[in-house]
Amino acid sequence: MDESDASLAEALRRELVGSGRRTAFGPGDANPKDDEGGAFLAALEAFRAAKRSGDTARTAAAEHALQDVVRAEMARDEGCDL
Repeated sequence: MDESDASLAEALRRELVGSGRRTAFGPGDANPKDDEGGAFLAALEAFRAAKRSGDTARTAAAEHALQDVVRAEMARDEGCDL
């Protein structure tokens, strides 16, 4: 990115922020109360590791744990009763 690109990006950032729009230029507004994302990613990684291992019992247990995390998140955030 050269100087003209940087100035164009800065102008765009100012315009977006000035109009109240969210941008990728600044920090996100992560919800500190939302720890389900971490739980979901951990369960997903555990499932992937189990699947790579080839152990069917471990894969089934990890899949069940991942489903539980998703169900809990849907119940909490969307009011779904799965």
